[in-house]
Order: sequence, then structure tokens, then C-alpha cells
Amino acid sequence: MKMAITNEKKQTPTFPAYQELPLIKSGERNTKNLVIMVLAGEWPLSVQDICNTIHENYDSKTTYQGIRKAVLQLEAQKILEKNSKNQYKISHKWAESINRFSEDIKVTSASDGGADVINMPPYYSRAYEFKGKAADAYFWGTAQLLKAWMGLKGKKLITCIQPHPIPLTILKKEEYTAFKMISTDGNHFVACPANTPLDRIFLGAYKEMGAKIKCGCKVSKKCDVGVVGDFVMEVYHSKAIRKRIDDLFYKHKKVDEKTLTAIHEILLNTDTNSKVVITNNPEAAKKMREQIIRQTKK
Repeated sequence: MKMAITNEKKQTPTFPAYQELPLIKSGERNTKNLVIMVLAGEWPLSVQDICNTIHENYDSKTTYQGIRKAVLQLEAQKILEKNSKNQYKISHKWAESINRFSEDIKVTSASDGGADVINMPPYYSRAYEFKGKAADAYFWGTAQLLKAWMGLKGKKLITCIQPHPIPLTILKKEEYTAFKMISTDGNHFVACPANTPLDRIFLGAYKEMGAKIKCGCKVSKKCDVGVVGDFVMEVYHSKAIRKRIDDLFYKHKKVDEKTLTAIHEILLNTDTNSKVVITNNPEAAKKMREQIIRQTKK
């Protein structure tokens, strides 16, 4: 995957090498997806009917209580509708939103960009796999968040978790300008679980722009996270890349040419597999946003 990494070179679009489209993000065995699969073939059905079909055709170990819980959650999320006989079917409105998003994918798959995630239906999760430089996934995911941020109404917040702060030196001009604008408005919060000298220095650069920052926070260390509106973006790098970044941050005590060169080598010049997961989930986004703001204010 080719991508410009300096402002002097012509910048080419970055887009996923592979796209995975689960209906609703969950664990290894997704009961909600099973419910939707059943109701996509036959409706309306009672919870017991749904349970029987799942046991007969998909998973005999899934409990009635687990299936009922999934159905009620899907109803609360307005993905399912219930009639007067307590029977369920898929919401036509939600199905239409899925159809529109699928059409977006069909149209944009023939161009140089990915489907516009700001049109992602509620309670929909999408995973994108990248094969290329470690920064490619970060650049692409950040661009999607900025699109979502531009579309917000009222008070605009962008809250982030960075296992180690991304040096501003790797950002392209448009990204740097966007983050500076957001931070100047005082609506940019960054929580970092690590607390090395480099973490404090790099995060301090965001503070200089106006962001509210904090090192040593009790937040996840496994991936970069960004939250805008109802969207949650997670950027996962390979274990090998994460270890190299960890080792570098704990080894180096100051920012000099040697340190920056080492970071740029890992993020901009090393081929690896990365994944970006973007989820449209109002409750999950609200919970994550509140956690990040609470940690940065301690």
C-alpha cells in the first residue's frame, strides 16, 4: 500500500486492503447476529420461536435467557420491532439504513476511497484490515473521525486514548491543522495509560495546542481509540509493532534526532498488518467518552 508520509510528496489515498462487515460487533459467538439471521429468513417470531430455530440450526448451547436478552437489546436499539402478539421482526427503517450503506460500499468500491463511515447505520460495526505501514491505518482512521467531527452539531468533542502519544511530526499538514483547530476550541481530550518522559513530552505538544491531556490514566493499553459523536474508532497494530513502540518509549528519555528517527522508522517505514474497527453505538461511545474525560480531569 503506497502512501505519502511527508508534505513535500504527492499524497495518495489510503484505503483498506480488506473489509469485514459484521452486523453488530460482539464476541466470538454473536447472539444478536444469530437473532437477525433467523428473522431475516422468517418473521414475525416469538422469542421461543427464535430460540428454537437457533438451537436447531446454529447453536444448541445458546441459552433461552441469552437469546431473550439479545432480542430485548435489539428492540431497545430499534433494530427489531414487536407486534401486539409479542412477536418480532427486523425494523424496516433499520434494514433500509443497512441497504443504503451497502449501496455506498458498492459505489465507492470502484473508486479510490472507502465507503463514508459517517453514513454507517446505528449499532453497526465495521472492521478494516491494512497491509502496509503502521501509520497507514492511523491516518485513515483519523480522517474518518475528522469527517464525523465536522458533521456534529452543537458542542463538538473528540476524545482519544493513545497507548503512547503519536508524535505530531508524523501528521500530514491537513491532519495537523484539523487537530489544532479542534484543540484550540478546548474540545480535544487525550488520555494516555503510560507515563514515560517521551509520553509526557509528546502529549505536551497536544496540550500546547489547547488539548486537555493526562499521562498515567487507567485506560486500555491495547489499541488507539478515538470517540466522536456516536462513533468509536479503534486502531490495532501487530504485537511486534506495539512491542517495538513500547521498548522505544521506555528506553529513550529525551526527544532528539535519534529518537524521532527510530519512531518514524517504526510507524512510517515498517510493513505490518493493522486493523481499524469503527462502531456506531451511542451507548458505547458515551461510556467511553465519559471515561476519557473523567481520567483527563483527575
